[in-house]
Amino acid sequence: MSNWRGKLGAGLAARRATRRGGGHGGAAFTLVELVAVMVVLGVIGTISVATVQRAAVASTQVGQRAQLASEASMALDRIVQMVKYTPQRAATTATPALSYVDGDEIVWENGDELDVPTGAPTTMLLRSVRDGDAPGSAARLLARDLLSFTIVPLNDNGQNLFTVHGTTTLNTPALTADVHSMTLTLSLQRAGLTVTLGTRVFLRANAELSAP
Repeated sequence: MSNWRGKLGAGLAARRATRRGGGHGGAAFTLVELVAVMVVLGVIGTISVATVQRAAVASTQVGQRAQLASEASMALDRIVQMVKYTPQRAATTATPALSYVDGDEIVWENGDELDVPTGAPTTMLLRSVRDGDAPGSAARLLARDLLSFTIVPLNDNGQNLFTVHGTTTLNTPALTADVHSMTLTLSLQRAGLTVTLGTRVFLRANAELSAP
């Protein structure tokens, strides 16, 4: 009887030793555990790739928006300078030498012209005698990917002259004489990104810039 018990105890001890020693027992990974680890690693990899892709897209969009904003700012600054230094009709008056103003076009009496072509509404052109362009010469590109450009002429009381005169164009000296300032709004759109800039420009009455 005691011999049987001894053999049984020795057998159990040997099994426990085999499991602790790294056999095919509990210390080894099962197929289910390996599959679970692979699934977790796959999920982590997918999340990491998506995060990197989103960061790359965001970085690209930041650069594109900065470029678009720079182009819009440069175009608007050029327009502001043209409007601000509009020549006078005569040294004794403070009326601007403007021939024509509508919602997206300005024509000066000296031949300068700012225009959004009807057939190419995504561009804005500038012909400037003050910049050395000859009257009637081909206009230079001022802005591309134009979404919209609006001009609102204002009198010295800040009133919209289109509304005051009940018209969409100021095309006579009597109408343009009241232009004291203009609000300008420029929007560019590219690759799904839009940048809009706006400002109000006051026309200077400077005898040194008067027309001959």
